[in-house]
Amino acid sequence: MRFIVKTSATALTAIVALSAFAIHAQDSEEKSEKKSKKSDEFQLVGEPINCIRPHNISSTNVIDNKTIEFRLYGGKILRNDLGRQCPGLSKGDPISYTLRGSRLCNVDQFSVLRTTAGRIETRARCGFGKFQEIEKIIKED
Repeated sequence: MRFIVKTSATALTAIVALSAFAIHAQDSEEKSEKKSKKSDEFQLVGEPINCIRPHNISSTNVIDNKTIEFRLYGGKILRNDLGRQCPGLSKGDPISYTLRGSRLCNVDQFSVLRTTAGRIETRARCGFGKFQEIEKIIKED
C-alpha cells in the first residue's frame, strides 16, 4: 500500500493555485509565533515503540527536518524522531510512504514530496525512527 500523507491529487492542484497565499500565510504564522512568548511544550509518555498501525493515524505533521508527529484517532500524539536530519524535509511538507506489512515501523522509509509546475516530485528518501507518545504541557500564566 502506498500512502501520500497530508495531501491528495485535488489538494495538490489547489496547492499549486494557491501557492502565493500559502507563502503569505506561512510568513504571517512565523511572525505571530515570534511575537508570542509562549511555546508549546511536550513531555514524553511511556517507552518508545517500533511500530504503529497506520489505520489509527488521523493526520501527520512534519515539525522540522528531524521530527514528524502522528496524531491518532482518539487524541494520542506520537512523535517520530528520525535520529538524523532528513535533507529536503521542512516544516509542513507532505510525505509518502509504502507499507511492507500491516504496520508502519522504524525500519520503514518515507519520501519528501514537492509540487513543481503542477507535478508531484519526490525529493529525499529518509528512514523513520521510533515512535514516542507525547503529551502537551498546559502552563498557567
